[in-house]
Amino acid sequence: MIPLNNCPRREFLAAAGLMALPQSLMRAQTNASRSLQELLLYVGTYTSGRSEGIYSYRMNLSSGALTRVSVAKGIVNPSFLTLDSSGRHLYCVNEVMDFAGQSSGAVSSFAVERKSGALTFLNQQPSLGGAPCFITVDGTGVRPRR
Repeated sequence: MIPLNNCPRREFLAAAGLMALPQSLMRAQTNASRSLQELLLYVGTYTSGRSEGIYSYRMNLSSGALTRVSVAKGIVNPSFLTLDSSGRHLYCVNEVMDFAGQSSGAVSSFAVERKSGALTFLNQQPSLGGAPCFITVDGTGVRPRR
């Protein structure tokens, strides 16, 4: 566990990113883990430095201590994240200007393993615009159809 008052700079910066998490992300995990007194948190990062992708942490709700659980590597600049209402899928924008040879950013999707919170990459599509910075999921859970 990492107490925030004695936290290395790298871990502090990752923890500081938690402040930008959308309410839907925290609400979806709170109900499932309330009896355990901990919260599963996901942190998106810019990967142009030493960051590797999407980090997951368990936060002790009593002490505020963070424990790093895992990292989903190989996803470029997953800067904003959201969960669907069931908590079974996580989506992120890939804040890039070029994706698959197009002048576009991307959107990535992951399956969330219910017990561990581990992410499994599912798919990636162009966002049809460069450097996307926000993503949301329709509250009804209905996905767009083509």
